[in-house]
Amino acid sequence: MLQPLIFLLLSILLIVLGTTRWRWHPLIALLLACFLYGTGSQMSLTAIVMALQEGFGKLMSSVGLLILLGCMLGQILADSGATRVLANKLIRMAGKQNPQWGITTAGILIGIPVFCDAAFVVLNKLNPDLARQSGKPAILLHLSLAIGLYLSHVFLIPTPGPLAVAGTLGLNDYGFFFGLGFFMVILGAFFSVWVISKSLAGKSAMPGLLEESKTGEISFFRALLPVSLPVLLIAIASTIRFFSSGSYWLAWGDPFPALGVGVILAVILLPRKKTKGWVSRSVQQAGPILLITAMGGAFGAVIASSELGKNLSGQLPLSGSLTGLMWGAFLLALLLKSAQGSSTSAMIITASLLSGVLSSQDYNYADLSLLALSTGAGALAVSHTNDSYFWVVSRMGNIDVGRMFKFWSLLGFLQSILIMGILSLLAIIL
Repeated sequence: MLQPLIFLLLSILLIVLGTTRWRWHPLIALLLACFLYGTGSQMSLTAIVMALQEGFGKLMSSVGLLILLGCMLGQILADSGATRVLANKLIRMAGKQNPQWGITTAGILIGIPVFCDAAFVVLNKLNPDLARQSGKPAILLHLSLAIGLYLSHVFLIPTPGPLAVAGTLGLNDYGFFFGLGFFMVILGAFFSVWVISKSLAGKSAMPGLLEESKTGEISFFRALLPVSLPVLLIAIASTIRFFSSGSYWLAWGDPFPALGVGVILAVILLPRKKTKGWVSRSVQQAGPILLITAMGGAFGAVIASSELGKNLSGQLPLSGSLTGLMWGAFLLALLLKSAQGSSTSAMIITASLLSGVLSSQDYNYADLSLLALSTGAGALAVSHTNDSYFWVVSRMGNIDVGRMFKFWSLLGFLQSILIMGILSLLAIIL
């Protein structure tokens, strides 16, 4: 049992060093880790290949189309200008006294279908004018937007990271998962934006009047419907599931048809002249994520097929406790995120390792949701100089590195600890 455990640690080390020091693509690092661990665990080459193919195909079949549809929805919303329409409306609703809450809300909503890096590039252009009009410091608005986008990125489906984790762990109630994740997002956003607001109190830009933004030909309702309807369908199905197992609405609440409805509505309702080539760009965006996600599933399948994987739950001291397993997932995701910078990769790799433990355990949808969100909390911290999003926020928000470490990296870590504390409490209650 000791030799496979040593090779498991070596495989994780290979992934970390390969993606950080040697600059390998995560797909290559995961593939090599599969063979390193399988060989060290004395699995035959045939067994390794079979487990790899099974895990790759299983995860691709469960979340592949969902990730693709999510990328398609996000791409057409960004290309059509719908994201700016949503942001402008939410900012006006918050008013000029508290624009940071409006831009945070916009970040949370738009971060569901649109990648945080791309969304920040588009939406941060609203902040200089908003700062001038409201009298609030621009750094507060940039960080508030970044926080909202980032929280959605690690906690809410159909963002690829949470979606891949849910698929890997075998979670089948996406409505409960989304609802609990949304609560964590609100909690984290309130804490972080409140702390930054207090820290920057007294600093202001030149005040002015909050002007009506020109949003072109897209109405707020048309921009909102493709995002909100899939979430509503999933929520309805999750609620109905408590009372009936044969309802017609359960099929529509499955993430695949729900997201499909969102994409169709976006195509119908949003202007097409600005979205030429959006399908090709969506596929280009989804391709690397799909491959990394599926290879993470392959790595987990190789582990689960080995003797260590079959006996892992009985060997780990924390595996008998859901709370202990949650903190283990949190710490592993945190280490992977800190080492290689990508939240999505950290979540996928952590989930693939956990799948070996979960294969012999009996967890319900609430337990799996808590475990998946713990993985997201770990991937939330610590974002620093090896994270591309760190530099996107710093450069485009004109925020120096010292302030980024103070208001982004450190605050993100405290935010993740707070969320883990709440999740641990919920694990005891539920």
